Amino acid sequence: MKKLILFSFCFFALVVNAQFSVSSDNAYLHKTDVANLDALFLFNGISALTEITYTGDESVLEWQTFDGQFYSNSKTISPEDGVGYILKINDIDTYFIWVIDYQKHPISITSLTIVEADDKCDYIKLIPVYTAAELVYQDKNKVTHTLPRVFTVRYQNVEFTNEAWGEPKDKSFTKTPPFTELVVNAPFCDTKYSIEADTYATEMNIAPQIAETVLYKAIAVEAHPKGTVSERTAKNELERSGSDISGSGPLVVDFESRVNPISTNFYEWFIYNLKSPDTYIRYTDRDFRYTFTESGSYRVKLVASSSVCEYVDSLDVKVLESFLDVPNVFTPNGDGINDEFRVAFKSLKSYSCQVFNRWGRKVFSSEDPGKGWDGRINGKLAAPGAYYYVIQAVGTDLDKDGNPIKYKLSGDINLLRGK
Repeated sequence: MKKLILFSFCFFALVVNAQFSVSSDNAYLHKTDVANLDALFLFNGISALTEITYTGDESVLEWQTFDGQFYSNSKTISPEDGVGYILKINDIDTYFIWVIDYQKHPISITSLTIVEADDKCDYIKLIPVYTAAELVYQDKNKVTHTLPRVFTVRYQNVEFTNEAWGEPKDKSFTKTPPFTELVVNAPFCDTKYSIEADTYATEMNIAPQIAETVLYKAIAVEAHPKGTVSERTAKNELERSGSDISGSGPLVVDFESRVNPISTNFYEWFIYNLKSPDTYIRYTDRDFRYTFTESGSYRVKLVASSSVCEYVDSLDVKVLESFLDVPNVFTPNGDGINDEFRVAFKSLKSYSCQVFNRWGRKVFSSEDPGKGWDGRINGKLAAPGAYYYVIQAVGTDLDKDGNPIKYKLSGDINLLRGK
């Protein structure tokens, strides 16, 4: 009894497709996307049991070969390799099919080797040794064509997505012979390359011919350097960090190289003040933290390299000019608005603040511009009224003579309490 199984190696198959059914004890492909043919049958071996049957109801029919030779008046034919068949219905050429025995057109791959080209940091070459017999057919106009035998190359690579290098993922591409070499982008991780042939074998569940390289140690380098401002929490510090790598100084920045994960990376960071680009500070860490203590514009260049390849990129950093402003009133009534005496500031290198009452007694002092006076003395509420402040600070920027900007401010501050 015939079992209804497609692409079976062990069972006798009967499968209906369009106008034809196929009986075969081997796997096969029934292709209907071939130009100027109604069907092309690719069998993994044609035996005495292989048959193609027309499934229509017409009774007046005749099979001929493409060279015009009479073949049969039956609905069923026993096909042969490399033969085209015409089905005439009521003496009209109605269907044109072609048959190929895949086993009679062998394909083999002996080896696959890697060759590094002059531009090996960008590309490598894969050199396969293979043979692939052509799968030749004719269309209904008697024009000869070759059915493409598509090879598949497989390997692994990593990609930089979502701000990080991912894990190695399987990659592949296809190539149709003839070819003597395959040019591939240099991988960003260690990988083996394999080549297999052909896609028809895969579609028929036949073990494909495969060749594989030795492990290729990646040398290509790609970096995505990033600088992240270590943002301070004092809300009265203006422009603690900007949308780019900028903000109030001293500006603390964490630099990440974010280089593709290979084992032979070397790192060089160069920090230039654009006012004096001939001088620089150099680091050799993969990632590092740096504090910019002076206002100005900087360029941070990363040179990431393997033993062979190099990748260069840079980041721009801006430390803002200093600023200091002192309020003249605060209302420590617990409503969350203006509850502390705080200065507004940015880019201060040093800071000292002292507050005195009307009799000259010091009631508050701080060397942190982010901290303010909450209107208490020794934990008790201070009396409303006028107090006197003295503030000295040094900015991260310089005056026209190259000296640090200094602030010396003093004045009255009024403490008000609501009912």
